[in-house]
Amino acid sequence: MTRPLAQCRGCQAAVVWIHMRDSGKAMICDPEVLTEWLDETAGKAASTRTLITSDGVAITGRRGTAIEPGTREVIGRVPHWVTCPQANTFRR
Repeated sequence: MTRPLAQCRGCQAAVVWIHMRDSGKAMICDPEVLTEWLDETAGKAASTRTLITSDGVAITGRRGTAIEPGTREVIGRVPHWVTCPQANTFRR
């Protein structure tokens, strides 16, 4: 479930909050919806992209193409901590 547009406290960019299915917490994300092909079998060391789906599932994988085996199409948003220039000020 996605909440309406809000504003990041650090960089004042427009953001949305997505309720995460497993943890029950809210994840701050960029508002743009992306469609990418991700290979989830590549392992965490090779992971270069995380997308949060509209139903609150985080999918992490290596960027791929439609013709590569093991890739799947993922529609989601980028977590805002990836793009926020002030992200380090919020980390504990």
